[in-house]
Amino acid sequence: MAVREFLLMRHGQAEAYGITDEERELTSRGARQAERQGKALDAFFRDEPGPAPSYRVIPSSYLRARETAELVMQQADCVSRDALTIEGITPEDSLQDAIDSLSAVFAKFPDQHFLVVCHMPVVALLDGHCLAGAKRDGRAFATAEIRRYRFPDAETYQHLAAGCAEAPAHFLKADE
Repeated sequence: MAVREFLLMRHGQAEAYGITDEERELTSRGARQAERQGKALDAFFRDEPGPAPSYRVIPSSYLRARETAELVMQQADCVSRDALTIEGITPEDSLQDAIDSLSAVFAKFPDQHFLVVCHMPVVALLDGHCLAGAKRDGRAFATAEIRRYRFPDAETYQHLAAGCAEAPAHFLKADE
């Protein structure tokens, strides 16, 4: 069976305050980070052997994640233009909420690669779970950082099996 993978991205830098946490917008720096990361994704996959995979974006429902996803989609040819916004990956959600939400999408679209755009602490919790099977935070993510997670088969991928992924350290770190 083919290796399955997804990319996990923390949103770009956001305003410190908003009317609500859900409505916090990206700063101009956060927008630049997202645009650069979109370009960096294409550059990375141009240098890899074989055809570049195509990723569908899954942003959280929070504005800053949706804005980040939109900017990445505008810059990256390896990212499709049809985002699938889901609940369960916001800063208030638990690791289990994130696993349940993402597993449902991964199972529904088993042959698709995804770029998941969400928040701390969810990105760190997913990192710890996928790499080590930990129920604690994994490695912290910088704003707009992207990491790649590879699973050995469809079953472990669709269920986000604990400790079954491998990932290079800091796949695409934002440069500012």
